[in-house]
Amino acid sequence: MEKKSGLRQMFGELMNTDSSVNGSAARELSNDDYNAAANDSNGSDNKIYQLKTDVRPCAVLTEDVVINGSLHSKNDVVMAGRVNGNVDVEGKLTVRGKIEGDIVAGEIRMEGARVMGKMTCKGRLDIDVNSVSVGNIEAEELILDGKVQGDALVKGETSIRSQALLMGDLDTGSVSIDRGATFMGKIKTKTSENLSQAFNDFK
Repeated sequence: MEKKSGLRQMFGELMNTDSSVNGSAARELSNDDYNAAANDSNGSDNKIYQLKTDVRPCAVLTEDVVINGSLHSKNDVVMAGRVNGNVDVEGKLTVRGKIEGDIVAGEIRMEGARVMGKMTCKGRLDIDVNSVSVGNIEAEELILDGKVQGDALVKGETSIRSQALLMGDLDTGSVSIDRGATFMGKIKTKTSENLSQAFNDFK
């Protein structure tokens, strides 16, 4: 009980710590950028236009940005600031700041991030070693290097790396746990549902 209480206290301290990965200011390439490049290409328009179609739109929120309310985007988002509200991103969400609210995204990458709320990811959820999440998780695939307090429902594969900490139950298609990882909870996999049938021949 003392160990569990200490871990919960640690989560509280980590959630109040600033992100250890500093997001840098960036911007999306504009049409003027492409036009200028096209004018300088001397007949290489095909390459320029091909480049433009390959570039995926991305909104960037720098460290000084604070949003009090919901955030929705149809494109990719890099968030290094703070959001006090729910986040809905149809593309890839890269979090380098803090979010207090529920997240729904096509793909989520946490880089030195702090998230307090439920995360629902339609693709891969990647939580790096400097990130902390407090809340339940639903994802197609989970790669955990950081710290999570909450239950995780993963349809596909879950990979718990050596420095990871998971406090909660895990329901997943399959799981691998590296030496050194800390896990407190119950594990249920698709294969475990059929384990009872493995001993039918001995009845």
